[in-house]
Amino acid sequence: MSFVHKFSLLFFLILPEIARAQDGAGPAPSPGETFMRMIPMFVIVFFIFYFLVIRPQEKRLRAHQALLGDLKKGTQVVTSGGIIGRVATVESDHVTLEVANNVKVRFHKENISRLYESQKAGPAAHKKKGKAA
Repeated sequence: MSFVHKFSLLFFLILPEIARAQDGAGPAPSPGETFMRMIPMFVIVFFIFYFLVIRPQEKRLRAHQALLGDLKKGTQVVTSGGIIGRVATVESDHVTLEVANNVKVRFHKENISRLYESQKAGPAAHKKKGKAA
């Protein structure tokens, strides 16, 4: 369902209220009646918020947790600060990266942002990725 279709439902809930307000006829609705008319709008806003903000963030968090759980010695990673290194050791909450020959730096696991994909692979690797996807 497209973005426009999702919001069109919201407008169908609001337009009758605007028409009643412009009409000027009839008694004012009670606070309970007004609240009951607003409940569907709150529900729609919650679902929009959930599907556009909360759910994607949970998916990214699960993917990051899986990445941290799969760290092994020799894996090339990028830290949140942009340092590229090869995993030397993995501890319960720390990772030691070898960033150069005999240069090892210790990081919290949470600071590992992603796996490093070398740019040296060239066009052949990109063609293989395109066929596999």
